Amino acid sequence: MTETSHILENALAKHQNGQVDEARKLYEQVLAMGDNAEAFHWLGILELQSGAASTAVELLTKASKIDSTNAQLLANLGNACFAASQPNKAVEAYSESLLLNPASPETLASLGNLLLATEEPQQAIINYEKALQLNPQLAEVWRGLATALLARGEHGRALDAIGRAEQEHARSGQPITLPLLFTRGNVLIGAGLTEQALACFQTAVDRAPKFAQAHISLGGAHRVLGNFEVAIEHCRKAIALEPVDSKGYYALGLVQLDQGDLAHAKASFECTLEYDSANGRAHRLIASLTRHTAEHPHIHRMRQALTVDGLSSEQSTHLHYGLGKALEDAALYEDAYAHIQQANHLHRQQTTYTIDYDVKWMAQTRRVFTEDFLVRHKPDTNTLSGFPRPIFVVGMPRSGTSLIEQILASHPDVYGAGELDWIERCTEDAFRESGPTLGGIEKLMQLETGGKESLRKIGKAYLSRIAALAPNSRFVVDKMPANFLQVGLIRCALPDAVIVHARRHPMATCWSIYKNYLGAQGHAYSFDQTELGHYYQLYRQLMSHWDDVVGEGIHHVDYEALVSDQETVSRRLVAHCGLGWDKACLDFHTNKRPVRTLSAAQVRQPMYADALAQWEHYSTHLEPLTQALGDGLLTT
Repeated sequence: MTETSHILENALAKHQNGQVDEARKLYEQVLAMGDNAEAFHWLGILELQSGAASTAVELLTKASKIDSTNAQLLANLGNACFAASQPNKAVEAYSESLLLNPASPETLASLGNLLLATEEPQQAIINYEKALQLNPQLAEVWRGLATALLARGEHGRALDAIGRAEQEHARSGQPITLPLLFTRGNVLIGAGLTEQALACFQTAVDRAPKFAQAHISLGGAHRVLGNFEVAIEHCRKAIALEPVDSKGYYALGLVQLDQGDLAHAKASFECTLEYDSANGRAHRLIASLTRHTAEHPHIHRMRQALTVDGLSSEQSTHLHYGLGKALEDAALYEDAYAHIQQANHLHRQQTTYTIDYDVKWMAQTRRVFTEDFLVRHKPDTNTLSGFPRPIFVVGMPRSGTSLIEQILASHPDVYGAGELDWIERCTEDAFRESGPTLGGIEKLMQLETGGKESLRKIGKAYLSRIAALAPNSRFVVDKMPANFLQVGLIRCALPDAVIVHARRHPMATCWSIYKNYLGAQGHAYSFDQTELGHYYQLYRQLMSHWDDVVGEGIHHVDYEALVSDQETVSRRLVAHCGLGWDKACLDFHTNKRPVRTLSAAQVRQPMYADALAQWEHYSTHLEPLTQALGDGLLTT
């Protein structure tokens, strides 16, 4: 054994025994004798374990230049770069490691963790799934997969993944960890099971009362449930525990925004930026609450934030949306469009959307829900006995659904519930009872062959949920726009429900969708003008079908008519819902109820017509959209 090998063996023994200082001296003694890949490698690991990530990167980089074929060395370099906030270098190191050893579940999982942290959930999912194919017993990888699926809006799969993570933890005899509790809570909120999520986060707070994130998560659950004062209390506790961490301020701002406390929400988002100056979400929300001029300093701050090294594509996306809004305020339309287009380009890169599924889904929906089907599947008894009457406001996003809900919710007999995904969830639950998880088209096929009992369960479950939400209200508004897909199911499961369809000029609707951040969940069609136009065509075709089979059961509200003749249109709307007129419906902007949509600020203002033809400023850039919509739609 050479002297170098002997010293390295001694250093490794001390390293493994926790004698860090002695091990470091021995590694350095070897390196004083000349460059040595193994010494650089192990000293780099020691520095990484000691929290000196940048030093570890330097040492491991030197090791990799000497030994470029060591897959584990490159994986450790990736870990160090990740810890040192050098994501691009980390991806490069992990990728080189996987070229040498593609069957390493640990490296695949590490790359998945990095991609998730840099807000690239789709790519994270790919790597987590590869890791789990190699070793399905990795509990933490299942947890990471659940988080990535949640970020993509795949709630059913996320629930399955977090359940598997818990199984693997139990199999190994490990106790439930705080990260596992947090992930389960977040997944439950995403799945609409907020009460169960609340219990998870409360357990986390009980176990770690001085952990700021536990209070943020618990406050977030209370926010979803409308317990705003309790939510604010936990956000403030988080801020007191971590006063220089941006997350507590951001969470507080979201609660205040829901409350309609716009000034304090904006102040909280500004505090977020004080400790995280490139936080794209906070910038975008501030932009939504600000009327900008060309010289407004916020425009410069957003431009500066875009230049920050290591900025994730997700944060960049939010910043581009924010700049688009601010520059549109300032009538700098060419510059605004450039940022809006870039925001959508970045968003589209993160999706795997094709319109084929939507084409098949809507065609199958029209085939199943015929007039004859609706007659045959009408319930035999009164479905509303003891329950509030649902009012479904459907249509495309940005078509006026929030405004219609705010008008109705200003009536003393009406509770505005916001965008509920409960029709979809109740449908999933009804089918889950009878077999394995089914896709949307498979559910339609089951309904076609005898779904009366399933429809009864869906209706009863939905009514039970809204009764618990608003036990003292005669009517509950559910303004989930995408329920236009479910009109036939709603008519069968809830025949006494009111259905209101919000309509707006196709170009105005599509431009408003394109320029605003909607998120990928349910809106993956919206990031490309051609895809957006084609999806709008599918929507109009389906609504035409509902008019044919449901007829006068759908009340149409044209946004332009509502803006130009507010009282007449509002009176017709209220009367169609079976309500007596109340003048509070004209003063909807004074209603302090929580609003959790992009229109949160707009519905706090009196009716205005500013946005009716805003798309015309961009007409030269919207040729793909106009072609996809076609002349027929544009003249209606």
